[in-house]
Amino acid sequence: MDEKQVGGLMSRNEWLITGGSVALSVVAGLLTAMHANAVLTFVVSGVALALLAALVGMGTEQLGSHLGPGATGVLQSSLGNLPELFVGYFALRSGLITMIQAALVALIGLYAIVAVSFWWG
Repeated sequence: MDEKQVGGLMSRNEWLITGGSVALSVVAGLLTAMHANAVLTFVVSGVALALLAALVGMGTEQLGSHLGPGATGVLQSSLGNLPELFVGYFALRSGLITMIQAALVALIGLYAIVAVSFWWG
């Protein structure tokens, strides 16, 4: 790691991302509980989700340095969609079936584009 370690295990950047994701997740929960403005709740939740995804990515990279390239690829492909899985779960619990259907159609389209890209080289 190129960055200076703070507190033993994590770099300053990792501490900031971890703290930011925890703080914004708590704020998003409080905004939801207080029935605050929906746009504000959405933005705070989206930033928290992005920070959590960055945290998962950093953890995957650190594990990859110990596991090797093959296992790292499997880990990245399985954990890469973890935030979407959580969003989908909570959307289903809220009865947002149309949103889940639209997300699945978009995902299938994305996989089709990737497949054509690999096929054409």
